[in-house]
Amino acid sequence: MMPATHAALYRIERTEDRVPVARPSTLRGPNGDPGDVLIEDLSTTGCRLATATDHAIGDEVMIGLAGVGIRQAQVVWAEEGHIGCAFDEPLSLNDIQKTRFAETVAEGRFGNLPTAAEEDAEDGAQGSDFSPRMRLAIIGSLAVASWLAIGGVAAAGLALVQG
Repeated sequence: MMPATHAALYRIERTEDRVPVARPSTLRGPNGDPGDVLIEDLSTTGCRLATATDHAIGDEVMIGLAGVGIRQAQVVWAEEGHIGCAFDEPLSLNDIQKTRFAETVAEGRFGNLPTAAEEDAEDGAQGSDFSPRMRLAIIGSLAVASWLAIGGVAAAGLALVQG
């Protein structure tokens, strides 16, 4: 008797060797929220990440690579606590070296920090009382008033010098 469901395992053939990195980074999933990850290894075509958040195969993600910038990738495999990603555009060998040895400017732990929208909802904040047009008018008025004040001071100084 044949089981109702069955699974087949396929080996993913690597086209490039992976380089151990063990570097903290930030991953943005399909919803755009940042999360802390650890880049465990890296190649020109992809990477293995340790992550506390779940990602589905096929998810489009953005990965921050120190010294290189943000790279778009797709999740190609996922196990509890780890995902494998394939870059949309391959890295150069130089990019891999930059990521391995770049100095991190600042490390952050995003964890479960609320988004700005969630904070506003918690605080009951309604945002600014002024419309964008009103804010622009206020900024413009302050700029004109500043220039008039500067002109007045300059005219007074000129009158003292000439007088």
